Parts: sequence; structure tokens; C-alpha cells
Amino acid sequence: MNEQHANYVNTLDSRCTNLLFREKKAIAVLSKLCSLSNNKLDYFKATKFMYLFDRNKLLTTGEPAFYGRPCSLPLGPIISEVYDGLKSLKIDDSNLGIDWKEHFSLDRNKHLIHQVDQDTELFGGELSEDDVECLQNIYAKYEHDVENRQLKKDIAGLPEHVNLPEGKRYQPLSYAYILSKNGYSNSEIEDVFREIEYENLLSAVLELAK
Repeated sequence: MNEQHANYVNTLDSRCTNLLFREKKAIAVLSKLCSLSNNKLDYFKATKFMYLFDRNKLLTTGEPAFYGRPCSLPLGPIISEVYDGLKSLKIDDSNLGIDWKEHFSLDRNKHLIHQVDQDTELFGGELSEDDVECLQNIYAKYEHDVENRQLKKDIAGLPEHVNLPEGKRYQPLSYAYILSKNGYSNSEIEDVFREIEYENLLSAVLELAK
């Protein structure tokens, strides 16, 4: 990334700081992943599969799936709100601002996520046929990666992954940064941001109208 392009990317960060997280979409994705795993979804896989899904939608459609806050951790990028939703299955913490225990439970000994009512497709209307196909492809690629070795290697190899210095727990990632690291030009990033801003505003208006 040249200096001019890097400076442009940095100016875009503030335009995606107040996005409306699409929690129903995230729950729908986690529900589908539980179904694909016969309701025995590895916790680590869940965090990374949901990031890979969001990333795939951003890079292929120009629109993130969850409108959350990407963040890089020592073991690779995640979506912060998704991470908190999954973390809520481990602990009771009102500071997380999100709680998914109504829909999912966690076997802490085996690190497996279960959907409470496995016969229900949670918020199924949130997923398109392309969404389902994308999730099926992600799951199938790592289904037999029992110790997550390949998944960890692939996540660490993503262009936007940041090798954090010792002692640093996380680093926020902007959509502009992710797009730029994956070959998007300034004009292409600008087009994506206009669409993200429009869709986010529309979602906010619809939410207020409820």
C-alpha cells in the first residue's frame, strides 16, 4: 500500500464507526453453522467461520454481513460483536451488551456450541441462498480439521491479519483497511463505503419505524 493510498484509507475510518450491528443475521448464521455441525459446533471454529463469512460478503458484494466492528486478535481477526455474543455463552457479564444464551449453550469441557432448540431455524429469513452456500463451503473446507491447524494457518495468512506486538491484546480493523489489503483501489473503496453508509442509514430508519 503506497503512502497516498494509506492516507486515504485512514480518512475513511470515521465513516464506519456508528454502524448498526445486525444481530439477527449473526444469530441466523450461527444457527446454520450449528445445523451443519449436527449441533456440535467447535467454539474456535464459530468465531473464525463467522469472520470468514462476513469477510467473504464484504469482498464479493461490497457489503459486510453483520455491520460489526472487525478486530485483529493474536489468533486472527474476528467481528467484535460476534465475539462478545459467543463470549456471553461462557460468562454472565452485562458489560458485553449482548447475550445469546436464550438461543445457544456451551459445553465448556468440550468447547462445543449447541443451539438450545436444534429443530428451529433461527431468523432463517435473514439468509439468502448465496449466504447458505457460502456457509456450507466454509464449513466443508474445515469440517475435518479437528485441531484447527489449517484454519489457524489460513486465518493467519489473511492479508488483513495483523501480527500484534507482545502484550497487545487486539487492534481494530477498518473496512477500508480490509478492502485495501485485498487489492481494492481508492475509487472502489469509495463506492463500497457509499453503499455501506446508505444501507446502514436505511437500517437505522427501519429500526426507528418499528
